[in-house]
Amino acid sequence: MLYFPTPDTVWGQTDLLPPITETPIPHALACTLSPMAKLFLWSSRSMISGMASQETIMQRLQHELGAAAGAVMAQQFCFLKVLATSASRQLKISRPCCPRLGDDEKMLLECMGLLERGDNERARLHLASLLGCEVPEGLLKTAEHMAFLFSTPIGQTEGCRILH
Repeated sequence: MLYFPTPDTVWGQTDLLPPITETPIPHALACTLSPMAKLFLWSSRSMISGMASQETIMQRLQHELGAAAGAVMAQQFCFLKVLATSASRQLKISRPCCPRLGDDEKMLLECMGLLERGDNERARLHLASLLGCEVPEGLLKTAEHMAFLFSTPIGQTEGCRILH
């Protein structure tokens, strides 16, 4: 099960909550993440929170990934659903506009980076740690394929790393 922090737990006061938008990752995070990490994080947060329509998510993925966008969206949705239903605890995923990177989100990004580099065993250990249990059958393969799709943005022949 995924957990969304309430405004009180994130900002301390509800009147400090920024307006809900369908914008990409805030500037504070954008400075520290690669373009594909920002896209992966934004689309994951948007899919989970429901704060962006499927059409908005698809348009953004198509802009960055071209023809692979449909496959990426389907794989990412399945991946997140299995994560949410398999975890032994609530995973903390922020809203798309949150300027902070949570521990669970960092672990997901690290896992994707490991898969991009072909370090499947360490990625499996990251996933097992994140889930608090054995990695379900097929989850690592789904994540591996998704990492591959995210690593080759439109117009590039070389991969664009999830993590710097």
